Amino acid sequence: MRFGNTLAKYRRGLVIALALGLIVDIVIVFVAPSHEALVANWSVLVLLPAIPLLPFIFISPTLLFSIHIEDGRVRHMFLDRYVLTDLPASDFEDLLLTRSGTYQARRLAERAGFTAADIDSVPGFWAATLYFKHGQKIHFFGAHIRILRSLKDALIAAKQHA
Repeated sequence: MRFGNTLAKYRRGLVIALALGLIVDIVIVFVAPSHEALVANWSVLVLLPAIPLLPFIFISPTLLFSIHIEDGRVRHMFLDRYVLTDLPASDFEDLLLTRSGTYQARRLAERAGFTAADIDSVPGFWAATLYFKHGQKIHFFGAHIRILRSLKDALIAAKQHA
């Protein structure tokens, strides 16, 4: 099984962001002529439609990394091709969220089945650390909270079957 952000989901979100940018463009075309300040400041007219695309600059690196669980092994992969870490699933101990960010993010994590003990309160984006025996770790950043919940469930199941 593969866990991580996928190009298909990324494309879907990008299409939505482009649609939002198009809506902003249309609004600007109708509003700008009545506001001379907007017309005089052309940089605002150019940059406003790009604002919905900004999150994708930060999400893009998360497409590079994924976790694969196959044949009783847990593999941290780069570009779904190169193995960064290869550990036995039987050595899995725990998955803890790190950098949970805001109160709303904490509530979302709790609704997804993580306990307060699973969540580190350091501000930032979603990330997870997978802990294995002998102090080995895999750091996995940028995945959606539901992906991380599914990953934890799959690791527990793989550990039991190993």
